[in-house]
Amino acid sequence: MKSFASTFSLYHICYTVVMSHRIKEQYLQETQQFIAIFLKNLPHTKEDAEKIDKIVRFYFRKKIIQSGKANNLAAAIIWLYGRINFMQESEGKKWAQDSVAKICGVSKSTMGAKAALLMEELDIELLDQRFARKEMVEKNPLMQMYVDPKTGFIFRDDDDISGLLGVPMVQREKDLYYEAMEFLSVNDTATAIRLCKKAVDIDEHFVDGYLGLAWAYRQKGNRKKYVQYINTAFEETKKKFPVWPEIMLWGKIENRPFMRAIQEQACVFGETGYSQQAEKLFRLLLKMNPSDNQGIRYLLAGLFAGITGEEVDAMTDRGNEKQNWDEIENLLIEQNKKHTFWEPPKE
Repeated sequence: MKSFASTFSLYHICYTVVMSHRIKEQYLQETQQFIAIFLKNLPHTKEDAEKIDKIVRFYFRKKIIQSGKANNLAAAIIWLYGRINFMQESEGKKWAQDSVAKICGVSKSTMGAKAALLMEELDIELLDQRFARKEMVEKNPLMQMYVDPKTGFIFRDDDDISGLLGVPMVQREKDLYYEAMEFLSVNDTATAIRLCKKAVDIDEHFVDGYLGLAWAYRQKGNRKKYVQYINTAFEETKKKFPVWPEIMLWGKIENRPFMRAIQEQACVFGETGYSQQAEKLFRLLLKMNPSDNQGIRYLLAGLFAGITGEEVDAMTDRGNEKQNWDEIENLLIEQNKKHTFWEPPKE
């Protein structure tokens, strides 16, 4: 039987954790409210507001226990964003430090010191592509520079050849994703996860990054995380396409992350008993990409036959190995007769 002391100690720990969470949530909400008030008097765009809120959320993910006044934190984050993007130069005097401090009702020294501390604590740099305006990132000359890993020679990205000769001095989200996939191919899931997380830190709407995280966690055997990141990739895809387009061709490289997200979400639906939702998404892909060079018809045939996506992939692998695809083609023919979902495109 547990002693009273140990029971009380456990209760005290649980109570402290709950109260800390509540205090943190309240502090977050107050900070966001102050920022919304302050921004009314500062020239800014929708992108600015979103990036500032991204800094806020990033800060509250990093910090465990919050302290200080929410108005001071809000002012420091706004000024930090201004520094990252050189807002004083692009937006005029209202974004000067004196003016921002006056608008926020805090002292210039307090705001400046807090902003400097945030930069250090959160490892944020000027023109940091995670929080900088898109136009500022594009103007950053370092984004166009490559380095030869053998010689250390630095050169501009003036043509397609440069990308073959060197590596980017500053990695964009896509660079991080492709590097992550290389590590995933050799079963280094930890590095792949780290790189994909850096990618979605840069762009929290980066579908490829969430897919990479999902695949890494699936390879690691963490089914819960796999489903979580597939759901996120699919939600980001729906944000991109509030209304599904009539045509979304696999042949266009830029479409592939979204089509993969739809495919993976359908597979998750099918494997968790939501067959109707899975069928709906598979049919959607077949409608948008009639040539089906994505191979959705086989997954849909597998769904009707009660076969998982992984089993369909295994059948394809066996066909590739034997150079004989009768097994998977017979599955397609059999299920298509029953459910009529695939008509080969006319040549």
